Amino acid sequence: AVCFAARTSGISGCECVCAAGGYGDTCLPAAVPDGLGPLPLPPPGVDDTEVRCVHGVSLGSVDYPDPGVRGLCFVNVTFTAAIVLDLWSFDAPQQTLNITLLQCVLVGLSVRGSGARVHVNVTSSILYSGELDFKDHFGGSSQILVVASRLVTTSSRAIVFVDFYLGEYSTLLLLENHIEGNGYAVYFSDTVVVDGGWIIVKGNTLGTTKDDEGVESSVYVQGADVRNGGYFDVEDNKMSGANGIYFSDETTVSSAGLLRVADCTFIGTARFLNSALLYLDCSVTLEGGAQWRVEGNVAGAASVLSISYSWYKIKLSDSGTTVSLANNGHVCSRVSF
Repeated sequence: AVCFAARTSGISGCECVCAAGGYGDTCLPAAVPDGLGPLPLPPPGVDDTEVRCVHGVSLGSVDYPDPGVRGLCFVNVTFTAAIVLDLWSFDAPQQTLNITLLQCVLVGLSVRGSGARVHVNVTSSILYSGELDFKDHFGGSSQILVVASRLVTTSSRAIVFVDFYLGEYSTLLLLENHIEGNGYAVYFSDTVVVDGGWIIVKGNTLGTTKDDEGVESSVYVQGADVRNGGYFDVEDNKMSGANGIYFSDETTVSSAGLLRVADCTFIGTARFLNSALLYLDCSVTLEGGAQWRVEGNVAGAASVLSISYSWYKIKLSDSGTTVSLANNGHVCSRVSF
């Protein structure tokens, strides 16, 4: 059996034995849609609103689904042009929209939210040009998953979130990918709101190919507003560039929210004195039992934490609010911070 190693606990005979989080016969990190491949036409007179998978073809454009059909599915599809999926063009009221791309080749993909709840799944796919772009409003309880994919582009940014608003109790998961852009691997152009949901960036290799200006970063965040028990977690990533994670505008964590950078390895650059795993070009406010944790990280040719100006502050208030900077160190050093 050919098994996805990161989600496989063993092999029994010719079958993969999946660990937690493994799906299907080969233990992929995300569930493969049922009914893979072409489905038979429905009987005459029957309303067909099933999401059907297109597979094994090359496409230069995509048609929007018929009214009532709640999504699109592509398996082993090579796209020969950049694709825009505008969810305003989907006519499936009161339904959760579903966009699935499994083992696809992309030259640019833009998914534009409409305020509806949507599940987006990009698994084991390749982007070699352009950007993977999420824009506008994704409704409450939406899920965006990018997993086990290789997104290496000559564009400035590999994954970009523009005018991006994630509804309450929604999740954004970037897991076990190789992501690289000229200036930024992952880029949030506006303040990102995490309201009771999760943003998790875990197990990735993130990098940039240029460090000309000193702001190039594996993860760039304009600002963050994490609240109502939501969390923004950057964990167990290998990062390189002028900076690992760069916050450039006011960031607030409140009402039991969590902002965490843990178990990451960052290789910076000696070209800039302020190269850092976590670079703050802003103040950070923590209140209402919020937590900010920077723990177990290792940095090379860089600081673990850098704050650009002395007038930027880390402000704490209310009972239970916590900041933890612990067990961080440097490559070839036993000194911890």
